[in-house]
This record gives sequence, structure tokens and C-alpha cells, in this order.
Amino acid sequence: MIHQRLAKRILLVTLVTSILSSLLYNNLAIADEIKIGVRANRGAELALKRWQATVDYLSQKIPGHSFVLVPFEINSLLNQAVSRDEFHFVLTNPASHVEQTMRYRVTSLATLVNKRNGKPYTQFGSVIFTRADRNDISSFQDLKGKKFMGADELGFGGWRVAYKEMLDKGVDPYKDFSLLSFAGGIQQKVVYAVRDGKVDAGTVRTDMLERMAQRKEIDLDTFKVLEPKYTPGFAFYHSSRLYPEWPFAKLAHTSDTLAEQVTTALLEISPDSRAATSGKYIGWSEPLDYEPVNTLLKDLGVGPYKVADSMKFNTFIKTYWKMGLIILLILLTAVFIASWMVLSNRKLKNLAAKLEDYHKHLEDKVSTRTAELMASNSELESYSYSIAHDLRTPLRSVVGFSQILKNEASEKLSEDEIDAINRIVTSGSH
Repeated sequence: MIHQRLAKRILLVTLVTSILSSLLYNNLAIADEIKIGVRANRGAELALKRWQATVDYLSQKIPGHSFVLVPFEINSLLNQAVSRDEFHFVLTNPASHVEQTMRYRVTSLATLVNKRNGKPYTQFGSVIFTRADRNDISSFQDLKGKKFMGADELGFGGWRVAYKEMLDKGVDPYKDFSLLSFAGGIQQKVVYAVRDGKVDAGTVRTDMLERMAQRKEIDLDTFKVLEPKYTPGFAFYHSSRLYPEWPFAKLAHTSDTLAEQVTTALLEISPDSRAATSGKYIGWSEPLDYEPVNTLLKDLGVGPYKVADSMKFNTFIKTYWKMGLIILLILLTAVFIASWMVLSNRKLKNLAAKLEDYHKHLEDKVSTRTAELMASNSELESYSYSIAHDLRTPLRSVVGFSQILKNEASEKLSEDEIDAINRIVTSGSH
């Protein structure tokens, strides 16, 4: 009896385990893998650390879908993956988003609400700064002839925003600075380079100076901001206008239904959730207007407005004028040779035509002369025949009578006479 009960329990456990395993297998089998490409400007490891909790949140919030994060450290590779529809959603910086929107019909769903000093911010910009003791530098104009450092030449807040502000104030960093260098995307490196006097000034994303000071890495009194701006509700140093934060966007092939589910889930993230605390943000808002970012890129001629690999016409001429001169000389030489060959060919054709005419003229003369000769030959033959006839008739008579005379009167003639007659016959016959 005990053995029967034990057997039934084992059978029941086995059955339940089988059912649960089957359900788990089926759930995993039907779960769609949804990939999210992310711009990992500080490295793939840090990107995974910051955004993995948000991805896990979406997997839990939207049944039947398993979200996976795909980090890209190089922006061009991210754009290439977007063009091939390698994932469904993308999280990147504003400049990269505008380029993807224009080229690959990417659509923003939400804008990041960043967390700085415990407060929410949906905008950021650039701060341009120098050492506080640099009395020779008080404005952008004072930067001419100085050494300057940016975070990343392709970075938005770490360079392009500041670049645009300086251009608007009549300062072209690529022409007016004695040295323009970049820190490989490490913004702290820019701050230390300015502090230590390795460069005269630099630019980083807004809030970087304050965060480093909060971590006791620098003393804010060591620096001064050039041409600072003041924006209500924005508590950080900035030398530029402000632009919208990073957008969360969908690719063109992603279904609208799934996009709506993801958007709803993002907007419902609370500031104290694991996704928000791990990502160091407050939450997500309705997508902001990214047209100012588009205008900036257009004015700088970068991103989707990049012409000839960032080489403007003057720069191209300065860089490749020698090669251009060589190519021009080769082209001129080729044109000269081609023209000479055309003229020579034309002359040869004219000469050939003249030779043909001369040859035809000669043939005509030869034909005429031949006809004349043939006519003359015919007359000559006729004349010769006439002469021969006139000679043969009397000669036959002479030969005939001489023969008769020889035969009939040979006895009465002397030997000399006979010899004379023989000569007459022989000569006449000849």
C-alpha cells in the first residue's frame, strides 16, 4: 500500500514536471527576440551596465518578447546596422538620431529624462572653459592662436555644439587655433588637460564639471566658463544653447503595435525603479523636437550634410592641388595627342584621296595609250600584209621565169649565166 502511494506521488511529480517543462519550452519558443542597438560612446561594457536593466524591464513588461541589447562603440557601424535593419529599436545621441531619421526613416518614440544632482533634465549642451587664472582669455575671440581640446570630433555635446557656438561668434577652430586636439571621447581628459596647462582651453558636455567637482576630482574655482549662458531651470554651466537629450527610436520595419507597447512601457518607468537607477535617469518623456539638432548639423556640414568626406572645396584644393595639376597636365597632353592624331588622320585621308585620283588618271592614260597602240599595231599589220602582197606577186614571176629559163636554156647558157640565174631563183625564193 505504501509502495503504491509512493509510486503515485512519483508519477504525479513527473507529470507536473513534464507539464511545467513543456510550458516553459513553449514560452521560450514563442518569445520573439527584439534587438535594441545602442551607441556605446564610453565602451560596450559601460553601455551594458547602464542599459541592461532597462532592456530587462521591457522583456518583463511586454509578454512574448525577449529584448536584447546590441552595443556599438563606432557610430558609423551603428548606422550601417540600422541601414540593414539588424535590430528593431535604437538608442543613440541626438546627432546620430537625426542622421538615421533622414537616411533610414527612423522615428523617435521617447526622449530620455536624465538625472543630474537628483533633478530631471531633458536638454544639454556644451561648456567652453579655461583656467581661472588665464587673464588673457575671456571670450571666444581670445581663443585665436591658442591650444584647444574637445572630447570627440564626432561627439555632439563634447564638440559639435561648441564648434557651432564658436563659428557663430566668428571663430573657426580649424583655422584660428594653433592646435586643435581631441581626447578620444574621454571628457575627464579634457578637464585635466586644461587644469594642468597642457592646452589653453577646452569643451565638454554640460554638467561634466559639476559632476567631477561633486566626486572631488576637481575644484570648480580652478576654472572659468567663457561667454556663459543662463537658461531658466538649467542649473549647470553652459556656453551654448541647449538641445534635446538622447531619443529612443524605432526602425522603419518595426511594427507600430510593438512600438506603441515599448513607448508605453518607457513612459511608465518610475524614478525609483531598477531600470532608472541603473541607467542614472529619471524616466522618459514624449519625444522632443530634434529640428534644432538638424539645423546645427546642416550649418556645420556634418552628419547627413557631410560633403566629400568632410572636405570642403577649399580644403580639397589645398590638399590635392599638386595631384590636380598633374591630372590637368595629363588631360591636356591627351587632348593635344588626340587633336594631332585627328589632324594627321585627316591629312592622310586627303593624301589617299589624291593618290586615288592620280592612280585613276594614270589608269585612264594607260588605257587610252594601249588602245592607241593596238590601233597602230593593227594598221601596221595591215600595211605589212599589203607590202608582202605587193612584193610576193612580182617575185613569184621573177622566180618562175628564172626557173623556166634555167630548165629550158641551160645548154645554151654559159656557166656564169647559169650561176646568175641560180642566184636570181635563190634570192627570189628567200
